[in-house]
Order: sequence, then C-alpha cells, then structure tokens
Amino acid sequence: MKDGWKKPIIKMMIRGKPIDVSKSKIGKPHHVDMFWDRHSKTWVLTIKDKNGFQIGDAAYESNKKRAMELKQELEGEYKIPSKPKRGVK
Repeated sequence: MKDGWKKPIIKMMIRGKPIDVSKSKIGKPHHVDMFWDRHSKTWVLTIKDKNGFQIGDAAYESNKKRAMELKQELEGEYKIPSKPKRGVK
C-alpha cells in the first residue's frame, strides 16, 4: 500500500457481526457518516473514503447517544478529524 498505510480491522461487534474494513479495495478511511433511517428507525454509521465510497459494512444503533459515541470511537480509531457542526466557523 502507498505511504505505509495498512487497512485496519475494527474489532467492534455490531449486532453479533464485526465491522471489517480490511477486505475493502477502496481508499483509506476519510470520514464517518451518521444519519437516521426512518424506515428501520435506527441510526446508521458508515465509514467512507475521500471519494465518498463506503468502506466495509454499516453499523446500526437505535439510540442517538450511543450512535454518537460509536462515531467518536470510529473517528478516534482511524484518526479521522470530526467535521465541524454546520454554522460553526
């Protein structure tokens, strides 16, 4: 891989299945998206590369607080800077 980057493996279990980005052939993690899915009534978290392609499987949480904690854990694990909130300079 370029720049000595190795694809990390998330050791976290989500609903009994680990999220594993090591099988991805897309770029390195760039940001974590979090959104509410009205149909399943869950928060969905996805890790994306700089082109916006999803890396690995999505994670699902029914609790917003837990979803935000999981997002911070993923950003910390992959050393992804948090996006500033809208309207904040």
